[in-house]
Amino acid sequence: MTKRLFISNTTRQNLILQVRWAGDHSGKLFARQIASGRQIEITERELGADPQPKWQAIEEHLDRMGARDTAELHQSQIEDYLGITYRWDAQISETEIVSGHEMVMENADRRAAEEALKAAAGAHIAINGDQRIQAKTTAVEVIQDYDPRKGPDEQAIKFSATVDPVAGQKVGKLKRRA
Repeated sequence: MTKRLFISNTTRQNLILQVRWAGDHSGKLFARQIASGRQIEITERELGADPQPKWQAIEEHLDRMGARDTAELHQSQIEDYLGITYRWDAQISETEIVSGHEMVMENADRRAAEEALKAAAGAHIAINGDQRIQAKTTAVEVIQDYDPRKGPDEQAIKFSATVDPVAGQKVGKLKRRA
């Protein structure tokens, strides 16, 4: 049985996997496109003679890209997941690709919420400074712009964050609006 590697792209962007073989002085580049929501299969036959160092180069490249073993998607929320998964010798199911995409979206929403909270805290400090606090609470609301002729789509975002010096920071849930 030949060794096979499946790599999936759970993001909305198309991805090109490009690897140069270490020690190969031919300058050849191994490149494969992975469309959004799809997977590719790499086999020993594609790698040619002496595939073991090439497998190692692909694994190292995937590690540098932040790719995760598909088994990790089943364990819990991966905070730094960027949307690329792989599995040896078995295809990645459609359900796993969809759950990976949902994880990518959750991570993007979390990062957006963190940035909005930083903006709210910055506004609070800019308004109140080190002086006696004049405002009890500072609030920031983020509403994504959209084309008024088309209206908001399912990806439109509405978000609010507040900073209360007594109670601490409170982040509203990032909501997609329709």
